[in-house]
Amino acid sequence: MEQKKPSFLPALKSIPAIAKVAILSITGICLICLALWYGNVLNFDPPPEVVPSAQIDPGNSEFLTAQTDPLNPELITTQTDPGNPELLTTQTDPGNLIYQGEAQKLPWSGWWWPFHVSLPYHLYDPQGPMDKYDALAVAQGLPNPESRAWERQHHYADGPGEEWFGHCNGWAAAAVLEPEPQTARTLAGIQFKPGDMKGLLAEWHWWDPAVAFYGSRYDGPGDDIDDIYPHQFHRVLIDFIGEKRRPIIMDIRGGTQETNSPQIWNYPAYRYQMEYQPDRNHPDRIHVRCRVWFAYTAHPDYQGTRSSMKVYYYWITGDQRRPTAGGWESSIDGGWNTVGDSRRDHPDFLWYPASATQHQVLSRRLIDQIISGRG
Repeated sequence: MEQKKPSFLPALKSIPAIAKVAILSITGICLICLALWYGNVLNFDPPPEVVPSAQIDPGNSEFLTAQTDPLNPELITTQTDPGNPELLTTQTDPGNLIYQGEAQKLPWSGWWWPFHVSLPYHLYDPQGPMDKYDALAVAQGLPNPESRAWERQHHYADGPGEEWFGHCNGWAAAAVLEPEPQTARTLAGIQFKPGDMKGLLAEWHWWDPAVAFYGSRYDGPGDDIDDIYPHQFHRVLIDFIGEKRRPIIMDIRGGTQETNSPQIWNYPAYRYQMEYQPDRNHPDRIHVRCRVWFAYTAHPDYQGTRSSMKVYYYWITGDQRRPTAGGWESSIDGGWNTVGDSRRDHPDFLWYPASATQHQVLSRRLIDQIISGRG
C-alpha cells in the first residue's frame, strides 16, 4: 500500500491571507541573514593580512619589499595577479633554483673608501687605517712603509666627475672572501677598530683579479650599452648564488643611465628571487621580474650585513634555467604591476674575485696580525 507524503497545504489554507504574507516575509528575511552569515563563514578570499604579497616601497617605486609566508617565515612567496590569471607564481618550490637562491655565507657591509677629498672616510686620513698601519710597522722595528703617503699619491682625487672613484671593488671582494673583522685590537699601544681592519682589507683586495667575469664594462660610445645581456645575467645568478651558493659581485650601474657618465659601482649580491609570466604575443618569450639582494655600504665600523634590494625586468627564451637569448625591458612591457625600466638601469658586469697575493706597500702578514691581535 502506497504511503502518502505529508502535506502542509491544508494547514496553510486555514491561515488568514495577511498572516500568510507576514510568515513569508519573516522567512525571506531569515534566509537572507542566513546567506550573509554563511558567506562570511565560508569566505574563500583570505584576509588581506594573511595573503603573502609583494609591496612597493612608497619611498622608492623601484625597490620592493616582500612579506613572508606566516606559516613558514623563511619562505618568501608571491601571489598571482587576479587581473592576469596567466601570471606564474613562486609559491611552491623553495628548492627550485629558477625561483630563488641564496649564498651560504652572507657578505658583510663596509665602507667604499672614496678617493675624492670632498667625501668622508679615506684610507689616507690622519689616524686612518694606513696611518695606524705605518705606526705599527715602525713600532715593530720595521722600515716605515709610508703606506699613507702612497695611498694619497695613488688614490687621491679632487676633480669634478671623480666623486665616484674609490675602493668599492676592494670592499666587495673582501666582503665575499674574508671573515668580517668584529673586534677592536690594540697592538703596540695602537688601537685598530673593525673599520680600520676593513679598510686595510679593502686596499689589499683592490688588486684582486677576477677568476670569473661576465659581461664587459661600458666605457663610452662604441661599447655595448645593453651588455650584460639578461639571459647571461639570469644564468650567472642561478649558477653562482643558486647552484654554488656563493655571492657574486655586480657593477650595478649599467644601461642607458651610463650614456653620458660611465661609472662603476660594485656590490656583492647574495640572494635572488625570480617570477615568470608568458608573453601573449610571443609564445617563445617569458617575462621575468628578478629581485636581487646586496650587501650595501655602511659606516666603516658597521657590523653585519646592511641589505639593499633592486628589481630587474627582462624577457628570455629557451629553458628557464639556461635561457639562450633575452632583452632588458620596462615593468610595463613585461606586464607587471610595478614601476621600473631595466633598459635604463641594469647590471653592467658580474665577477668573482681571487685574493691578491701581494701589494706595493702592504704586508699581508702584518694585516693578519692586526686582525688576530697577535703581534
